[in-house]
Amino acid sequence: MNKFAITRPHENRKAQELIDKSQRKREPQRTLRLIGWIGTTPVRGVCTTCAEEFRISQKTMTRASEAEESLKSQFRWHICR
Repeated sequence: MNKFAITRPHENRKAQELIDKSQRKREPQRTLRLIGWIGTTPVRGVCTTCAEEFRISQKTMTRASEAEESLKSQFRWHICR
């Protein structure tokens, strides 16, 4: 039997933390800024990194929680240019 354990990449916790830290430095910090409101319902948002704008549909305009979740979902799935 082999005395040496074969480790897969990134099994070492410290190595993974260093990789995560280096990736965070390369990626700009993205933030969703809500810029348009109708009453208490957010209707428009913008990415602070690439200035892409996100809007909600009229269907989700009735509930503030659904509207905010729609904007957050659009923001999560977009790719900064």
